[in-house]
Formats: sequence, structure tokens, C-alpha cells
Amino acid sequence: MEEDLQKKGDLAALRLWRINETIFSAFPHYLAASGADAMGTMPGISLHTELELLVRLGLSPREALAAATNNYALQFGWNEIGQVTPGRRADILIVDGRPNH
Repeated sequence: MEEDLQKKGDLAALRLWRINETIFSAFPHYLAASGADAMGTMPGISLHTELELLVRLGLSPREALAAATNNYALQFGWNEIGQVTPGRRADILIVDGRPNH
């Protein structure tokens, strides 16, 4: 019984990964933080949940962070946001981890 559940879970994960690959090949920059809360979370904290789910889908932690920061600047040509550099506006998020991995 447990083995059947594991196989079903593996198949579901594989289907999600194939959907993810299709989306990523058509549009390589994910955008996170719609501002809408996720079921079971409070507005504002849902971004953390969304970034965690992007990592579970297969993005690296760095790619997930970019989905909420620099990818917006790239997609919409917003030169004043998305990076912590002189001349840009930024909110700072400090992560206790290694997002380059």
C-alpha cells in the first residue's frame, strides 16, 4: 500500500515537472509575489511559501529569489528595481542560507 502511494506521488511529481519544463522553455523567467495570499497563509507571508514551492518544482534558491526580484526588472524593463545597486530602489531581504546553490 505504501509503495503504491509512493509511486503515485512520484508520477504526480513527474507530471508537475513536465509542466514546469514546458512553461520554462516558453518563458524562462518566473515571476513571484502576485500579492495574493495562498490558501492557509496570511498576506505577505505567502511570498515565502511561493518561493519555497518554486524550489520544490526544481528552481535553485537563487532562481526563486530572482522570481521575486530581478526577473520583474528584466520582464518589464523596470530599471529602478530588482537589484541592490546604486540608483535603484530596493527592499532588502536577508536570507539565512546560501542562495547560490
